[in-house]
Amino acid sequence: MKYVNASLEELRGELFWETPWGAHSEEQQADLREWIQRTADGEYVEYTATHRGPDGDRREVTGSVRPVTDESGTIQSLVISGRDVTEREQRRRELRDRQRKLDLVLSNTDTSIGELNLHDGSLDWPDMLGDNSIGSPETVEALIETVHPEDRRYLKSDIEAMVDSGEPLDGEYRLVDEDGETVWITAQAIPVEDDGREDEPTGEVVGIATDITELKQREQALETSREQYRSLAENVPNGAVLTFDADLEYVLAAGELLSEFGLKESDVAGTEVGEVLANGEHDIVSRFDAALDGERTDRRVELGDRTVRVHIVPVSPGDEESTDTRGLVLGQDVTDEARRERELFEERERFRLLTESVDEYTFLVVDEAGVIQTWNENAEETFGYDAEAAIGMSIAELHPEAERANKLSDRLLEQARVAGESSHDGWRVRADGSTFYADVRYAPLEASDSEFDGYATIVRDMTDRRRERRRTERFVEESDDVVTIVDPDGTVTYASGSANPVLGYDPDQLVGQNIFDFLHPDSRAHAMESFFTCVEESTNVTAECRLRSPDGGWTSVEGRCRNMLDDDAIDGVIVYLRDVTEEKKRIRRFESIFNSTFDFTGLLEPDGTVLEVNDTALEFGGVERDAIVGDPFFDARWWTHSDAVRDAVRDAIDEAAAASSSATRRRFAAPTASRQSTSR
Repeated sequence: MKYVNASLEELRGELFWETPWGAHSEEQQADLREWIQRTADGEYVEYTATHRGPDGDRREVTGSVRPVTDESGTIQSLVISGRDVTEREQRRRELRDRQRKLDLVLSNTDTSIGELNLHDGSLDWPDMLGDNSIGSPETVEALIETVHPEDRRYLKSDIEAMVDSGEPLDGEYRLVDEDGETVWITAQAIPVEDDGREDEPTGEVVGIATDITELKQREQALETSREQYRSLAENVPNGAVLTFDADLEYVLAAGELLSEFGLKESDVAGTEVGEVLANGEHDIVSRFDAALDGERTDRRVELGDRTVRVHIVPVSPGDEESTDTRGLVLGQDVTDEARRERELFEERERFRLLTESVDEYTFLVVDEAGVIQTWNENAEETFGYDAEAAIGMSIAELHPEAERANKLSDRLLEQARVAGESSHDGWRVRADGSTFYADVRYAPLEASDSEFDGYATIVRDMTDRRRERRRTERFVEESDDVVTIVDPDGTVTYASGSANPVLGYDPDQLVGQNIFDFLHPDSRAHAMESFFTCVEESTNVTAECRLRSPDGGWTSVEGRCRNMLDDDAIDGVIVYLRDVTEEKKRIRRFESIFNSTFDFTGLLEPDGTVLEVNDTALEFGGVERDAIVGDPFFDARWWTHSDAVRDAVRDAIDEAAAASSSATRRRFAAPTASRQSTSR
């Protein structure tokens, strides 16, 4: 009753096959019904059945169903009995399984079992390694002689350790056959107790030996293959090599690309594809399975923030299946290349938009030989050729005849190929033979695979601009000022033609020189301070200095600086230089006359503001120049003694200011520091 969750009272009166002993299986119920029916017909039935215990565990039962008869032989009842043989059957299954495995091992390998008697050293191993060329050594010494010389000491040591410790022997050794070939074996030996010899506890040894030469060869081939893959990975810039087996598990991973994803080889080997690098939902994962069917994959994929070119190829296992690799993955980081291609695409898209939307420029594409490949409406309007006539024509046909003879267009294309760009300002020829002045620029084009793909050509009609520029240049050349463009460090990059008549220098003599090298030492510091203030603060400044002449003399110049560093067309500081030598002489001459007279002399603004007074006037009034200059003349201390005199002075100034050419003469009484005087 322990096999069911029910009492006898609960089961009494039930059909036996409907009780828990058979209710777990319709097949079991059918068998029970059959056995009972056969017994009811007078047959003695033996059976084997499987039952489920109360806890659901499987139980093996053997038993019988026999009839019980009365004296007349009439069946009165049936007796069913059973015995739990679960453990016995389990042991039988395990034994059969071990036997099956052993038979399987021995049938698929060159394996033999033998006995070694350690007392006399005899070896009973008639089928040593099956059918082999080593023979059947009958003693331990003979067996050791078949071992490779380098491995003999290992085998001897292992046998001695087994005898001393009683522990099993387990090792791999190399043998040498009669042809001198090396054979690998794996050997296991187990000591068996000798019942009659207490001092000799290990008298016999049961051993098994298996030829593993092919296994070793496969291992060697696998290691060689892995070394080759590693070598390949080391020689792929920014790359990695991975191999995977038939179960879609990575076998090997190597290469510097792994570190870009924070991985080491040990992080990848043994994992399933889809667990590292690309997750299982990435569409590249399905291509691993396709490789097992012989398909190749070459594509770019986005892995994280990197763009990787991936090649997945099948690997043939070969006739002997020497390696476990079934597929090879070669990955290379092409993030920079992909970025350049995107930039190239964007650049070409911008180029396309420009050609369609900008009327001022003409855009062409010519091939490596200079043959025109594209021709838009702007080009047709600029040159007069339609697309049918222009496409296929050499770009040289747009140059004047002299430049065609000199192969100028070939030189410009070659320069663009080498230097990355080239440009030329000059005349171009229209279809009707007329010419126009143009600025033409060339730049090499690259295809998506970074291969050379011809030249982009930009043509700008400069006729109006050239006319305007010539007018400007003419104005500058005829100016009394010398116009220079100076770098922030003082180096002259441009000097107008007026440098010759004004300063005595040819413009080329100034270009490339530092302007401060031409200045007199006494005025250089002041000029530098003014110039660098202009550079740093972007303010316009003026300074006077003396500049050395070609003959060694000195010219007084006024320099006006204007910061134009932010103007791409100028990219420097414009310095206007004016010769003020004669002006300085006139001023000195005027000052000499002004101060040498004994008369009271002053210079006034029309409103009466004092600009200057001579030394005589200052001495006369006993005042400093700063106390007078800048104030109204009629408020000077000379006239403070009388309001009437002050008013008279004001009236005289107003009268003089109103008179355009005639002089106004008046006499006024003014006190001096020591006496009363009269001033005119």
